[in-house]
Amino acid sequence: MRQMTSTTPQTSSPGKRLVRRFALAASLSALALTATASSAGAVQIGQLGAVPSPTCAALVDRVQPTVTSGTSYVVPSTGGVNAWTVTSWATLPSGPGQVKMKMYRTLGPGVFTAVAQDVTRTLTANVLNTFQVNLAVRSGDVLGLNAITTYPCGSVITGDSYLRTATGLASDLANGATGTFPEAVANRRLDITAEVTPTNTIQLGKVSKNKSKGNATINVAVPNPGALGVSGKGVTGSAKATAAGNVKLKIRATGNKKNTLNDNGKVGVKPRVSFKPTGGTKGTPVSRKIQLRKN
Repeated sequence: MRQMTSTTPQTSSPGKRLVRRFALAASLSALALTATASSAGAVQIGQLGAVPSPTCAALVDRVQPTVTSGTSYVVPSTGGVNAWTVTSWATLPSGPGQVKMKMYRTLGPGVFTAVAQDVTRTLTANVLNTFQVNLAVRSGDVLGLNAITTYPCGSVITGDSYLRTATGLASDLANGATGTFPEAVANRRLDITAEVTPTNTIQLGKVSKNKSKGNATINVAVPNPGALGVSGKGVTGSAKATAAGNVKLKIRATGNKKNTLNDNGKVGVKPRVSFKPTGGTKGTPVSRKIQLRKN
């Protein structure tokens, strides 16, 4: 840790230097605690580092499959949710540098495929660096990073180890590229966290109409188990999804729209369909114009 130097002949006493060091450590600890506060429906993976941190070589893919204590670096599998979205990531480095946050998928012992990654980010030392992203991942994917420039990317944690690509071979795996991670760096833990939330985006498919009852059914592709809901003027509907896949969502007219349907035999509605995955938050509604008919 860099110490402040004085331009006067006086030197700081050991006691004063110790007080400053403890003050900085306390400040960084407060930032670390702030980083653990997740938004509604989000799950944090990864852990922030200790100060000081050892320097990491540049252009090396690194991944943290396991830890001996604390929060895992692996995207969880809870409530049947398998599709997740990384919404942000953070790091608390003790030195400046450039880094890519990456997500890897395990193919076998020491073999990983890069499945999602952020752009290169420039870091500020000794402050919490947080970045917003929108990256699709799934349960079992592992958080890691690539130090684009040399900087302190990990902490000394007895018993932990991260895996890295081979020494002497520059590596920066593109999405979809697979590499071997033959080296376990003992007593090291990567300084990085990420927030993941159950994916809530949906796709509206084919519409079928029941003219005898005056309703319609939309096939909705959902990424996870959860609940579908319908909003909009004069329209209603709901359905449960027990797993990812296609769900049939019935659309019915209500109020004045229903009266028009009964009187004229047809009416136009515009349902706004939203999805709330199990343990997650409701997604942005998707709308579709439908003409209901009744014979």
